[in-house]
Amino acid sequence: DPTGRNGPKQDLPDIVTILEPKDEAEITEPSAQDPRFAPAAPADEAAVEA
Repeated sequence: DPTGRNGPKQDLPDIVTILEPKDEAEITEPSAQDPRFAPAAPADEAAVEA
């Protein structure tokens, strides 16, 4: 309302600046791997023979 009784006491700026999106880097290989599909670590041969 014009008297400022309802809403903010100070006028909010009506300026909106729209910027162009940044260039994305090309993805050549995955940066993270799912641990469920990672190969199992080889067991110690001494532990297997014992």
